[in-house]
Amino acid sequence: MTVGTLCLSLSLLWLVIHAVHNARTHKAHVPLLPTTSPHLRANSQTHITLKHLHIHIQTTAWNPAHERLAALLASKHYGRVKKVLIAFYDLGAGMGVVGMGVGVGVLLWTFWELVVGLIGSGEVGREVVKRTMEATRVVQTGRASLLQPIIPGVTVPLTHLPLIFISVFVCQIIHEAGHALSAALEQIPLIATGLSLTLILPSAFVTFPSPPNTLSSAGDTQKQKSLARMRLVAAGAWHNLVFWGVLLFFTWACQGWSGGWGYVGYKDMSGKGRVVLGFDEDSQLRDHLPLGAVITKLDDVPLARGKVREGNGRNEVEDVWSSYLDGTYRPTEWENENREGWCVDRAWWMDKPTACCDDHHRTTTNEPTESRGSTPLLYCFSSLPTPAHGQSRDKCLDPIPLLTNPYSDTNSIEDHNSPTPPLGTRGRCSSSNPCGGGEECVRLREDERILRITFRDDPGGREEVVLWSGPRVEVLEQVEVGTLRPRFWFLPLGLPGAVRVFFNYLQMATLSLYIFNLLPLPFLDGTQLLDAILDFILVSVNGSGSYSDTIDLEALEDGRGRGGRMRGRDGHARLKYWIGRIVRAATLGLCTGCVGLGVINLMVGG
Repeated sequence: MTVGTLCLSLSLLWLVIHAVHNARTHKAHVPLLPTTSPHLRANSQTHITLKHLHIHIQTTAWNPAHERLAALLASKHYGRVKKVLIAFYDLGAGMGVVGMGVGVGVLLWTFWELVVGLIGSGEVGREVVKRTMEATRVVQTGRASLLQPIIPGVTVPLTHLPLIFISVFVCQIIHEAGHALSAALEQIPLIATGLSLTLILPSAFVTFPSPPNTLSSAGDTQKQKSLARMRLVAAGAWHNLVFWGVLLFFTWACQGWSGGWGYVGYKDMSGKGRVVLGFDEDSQLRDHLPLGAVITKLDDVPLARGKVREGNGRNEVEDVWSSYLDGTYRPTEWENENREGWCVDRAWWMDKPTACCDDHHRTTTNEPTESRGSTPLLYCFSSLPTPAHGQSRDKCLDPIPLLTNPYSDTNSIEDHNSPTPPLGTRGRCSSSNPCGGGEECVRLREDERILRITFRDDPGGREEVVLWSGPRVEVLEQVEVGTLRPRFWFLPLGLPGAVRVFFNYLQMATLSLYIFNLLPLPFLDGTQLLDAILDFILVSVNGSGSYSDTIDLEALEDGRGRGGRMRGRDGHARLKYWIGRIVRAATLGLCTGCVGLGVINLMVGG
């Protein structure tokens, strides 16, 4: 998906929204019978407001269900259920305090990392100029921040945009459901629920009565009322944390259960290689690797299943696709000793030039090398040393006919000027499997950056080879692969991958909402939670009733509240006021500092 496609899609979406809304409004204002009432839809449960690129939908359809739930929880028959729910949301209040601490801690750590990164940016910049791309990437990875922003088109593909906003929307509904259920537990009526969409940003909300309602029963102590406020405020974030735990457990339980997709028409291809699912928009590999093709090997390293390696007292299956392309793959001793080459005619080999092997400043094009022009690009090959012919020799060859035709043994060995290399009778060779008489075993020199990608367009068909000239990591960045392939043409190739990505975004979104919403900042739950926490602590210490026993529920949802009011003029009330003010100001300063330093680091690093 390109930026132009995204803009066109959004334009069409909002055109459809406006067209449907106008048609619905026109139909609603054309009565079948004459009427003089200006409020034709006064009893409607749903109200829709549309202005430019913002739509707001508010409904009272859920109010009766909320009232019935509150009545059930208030009855004696459900007393045990109510106790369990109170204990559940008490735990949520405690985790709300933990979440606020974690959020502030993450901000502090990020601020410190950004300061250190800015101080050391000059030294790192010089390293980047002198080192290779691989070295630069390692240096940058070592200073990765705890906060990794998700920016469609920058840090993640634009095609992930719908999945990101759907996952955020689902997590917001779960968040608001927490406030609604906790309110039913405290016998607080629900005014309305609703959804809104601003350009592409979705949101959900619940509305409670305003002015403030007193929480809990009249016989509750100030400490109990403060705890009830904490339960209500933290309930939304608590639901997000519980949902994250459920997703984590589900992911762990289903790990490796790719065979389950077989029941809906997909086949696990991990025993043969990796399935090509997609490409970056500007990747030139899209013209050479078919979608749905199975990549079986990278160079001579098979991708089937994966490589079992020992580490930390347990065996782990290495993802060869990722490790081989990002440079972390470590071949075994047997693989090093038996690295294969190609048998070619010795006389043909000896006639080849050596100039390219001496030029260490030649340039290469980072693109697939699949067809030869009038002047083929030459790369340096080395022959394996043998007892009969002494040390290794370096020669310049066109790699395409040799590396893309590893199985042919029918080439003529008589025409030494032929661009097609005359392969020996064995075809492939190694130090333990030498060539026949009059032949040399040659292979690409290790410092040459050519990657052989072997694939099958049809799982039962002939293997084909594409050559990539350039850094291997670019293939990892440009090609999306998986292990599942549809058995039938009408099944989407990327459905299993999209489901996996969606679950990943759900986990990130719900955990982010848990932490971010609990920061003591304006328009977030953390402001009200901080007020309730201070009430709980100071009431426990002082034992007096001079503190706020109410909560501004409207402020809880729209963020207008700035903490509880001072009901008394004693020292504890003033202490609560100043502690809250200092914590909120410090948190806001940390957020502002992180954003500012992040922009500066980006400019310096760019």
